[in-house]
Amino acid sequence: MPRFDRRVRVRVGPGGGTGVLVDERFRVAFRVVKTLGTEVNTSDVRIYGLSQDTRQRILSEGEVVQIEAGYAIGTEVLGIADITRAVVLRQPPDIITLLECGDGVRALRDRKVSLSFEAGATVQRVLDRIAQELALGQRATGVQVDGVYQEGVSFSGTAKEALNRVTQRAGVTWSIQDGTLQILGSVAPSPGRGVLLTPETGLLASPERLDDVGLKTDRERTTGWRVRSLLNPKIRPGERLVIESAEVQGEYRIDTVEHAGDTRGNDWFTEAEVYVG
Repeated sequence: MPRFDRRVRVRVGPGGGTGVLVDERFRVAFRVVKTLGTEVNTSDVRIYGLSQDTRQRILSEGEVVQIEAGYAIGTEVLGIADITRAVVLRQPPDIITLLECGDGVRALRDRKVSLSFEAGATVQRVLDRIAQELALGQRATGVQVDGVYQEGVSFSGTAKEALNRVTQRAGVTWSIQDGTLQILGSVAPSPGRGVLLTPETGLLASPERLDDVGLKTDRERTTGWRVRSLLNPKIRPGERLVIESAEVQGEYRIDTVEHAGDTRGNDWFTEAEVYVG
């Protein structure tokens, strides 16, 4: 696991467009917080020393921020989110462009649905239709949603309210991850090999035990662990994390993740809370 040669790429612009690209030649500080809960994932980026023209382009054209980070061997996406606030901070001698973001916030806030389904409609079909209304796409997790609405069903209100009703009936959970809808079971992680975390692959210090205090989502178990590693974009909510350390060995589901970095500072880590899947 490399510890040096930090790399970052921040792209700011309209959704689906090219926009403004900033990399590690500038000072870039970021924080990305993600969870399996239905609350919006948040992120913020501070970019130092941009020209007035570039700052103006970001403030006038910016809608979506994509943050990639990693090392010289390659970068991966940490987060994609809608800009909720963009300002210029003047802290002499620095001029800082601050971007605060929410993942899928526009769709969850603005999308209203008025849908009706006939008797016998499958829960999966209803869920797929609500996802279409959100226009976010779905992340493949392999989860199959069972059941039918024997007497049909209708929805009128926000897409978020409709999602809550359908997933509660089906016994699954939903979250928005990087602009896509992710459906998971109540306990099991996404299928796949997951991420191996050891001192050799980036584990920092000893995992910290969590004991049923301040639970953030209804998927968390009564005990779990908080782990910190070198920045690792592959550590994502819902994925499997395999821990091999002197104190802890086992497989867990990742519930919350925080990525933090600063190309001119000390921060360059990932912290996650994990629970038995």
